Amino acid sequence: MHDPLKHSIRSCNGNDDVRRAMTKIADNDILSRLAMEPSKFSLPQYWLQNASLRKVFDSAVPLTSSLVDSKWTAGHYRQPEADVPSAAKLLVAGRVVETGQVSWRRRTVRGGVAIRPTDTVVVLVASNSGVQDVHMARVGEKGEPSVHVSFFRVVAIWVAPDGQLAAVVSPFACAAHGAWTSDESRVLHLPMGHGVRRALALHDCTSACSARERSSIYHDSTNSLVLYGREQGYPPRQG
Repeated sequence: MHDPLKHSIRSCNGNDDVRRAMTKIADNDILSRLAMEPSKFSLPQYWLQNASLRKVFDSAVPLTSSLVDSKWTAGHYRQPEADVPSAAKLLVAGRVVETGQVSWRRRTVRGGVAIRPTDTVVVLVASNSGVQDVHMARVGEKGEPSVHVSFFRVVAIWVAPDGQLAAVVSPFACAAHGAWTSDESRVLHLPMGHGVRRALALHDCTSACSARERSSIYHDSTNSLVLYGREQGYPPRQG
């Protein structure tokens, strides 16, 4: 976000720099979304191939929610086993011969986007039949009746002895009025495949929540959250 802001301000004549910068960001965001999925805006695919528009679309900042060729990779820093929740360790212990061969990590990264424990992810799930596993939808299953979007909170990130990267997650359950609740009593195994995307969870604040000094916010213990994924415009774009 900062690079378009700085470039717009430098190229401006000093009149209303902020407005010019924010207009540039909005333009980039709109163009990136059009280039990613033109059919969603009732535009034919060939419209993007127009020579006079190709340069404009190529210069737009890409969305993090667009398709990527890279895969999730484990971060370099290890997570001390003492800091890993016991429920996560118990789940993983049932999947390996020796728990000493498990490598816990502080984060996983793809295309400049990092996911850490306590972060939220969104996945296209094939069914809810898994007792301990998240059954991610495969290519071609998107239109199946049982396929749906599910949100999860990351509990821990680990690398198996064979090098497979995965996460231990807890599911969110849909509550009334569009809010969600976190089911921390359950933990599931989620392979970090291409279909895993970063999401955002915000506390559904009540009158008991209040602002503190230094821009922090006190939240009450109400288990009610508002979730944002690709359909809700998160993440907006790279940068």
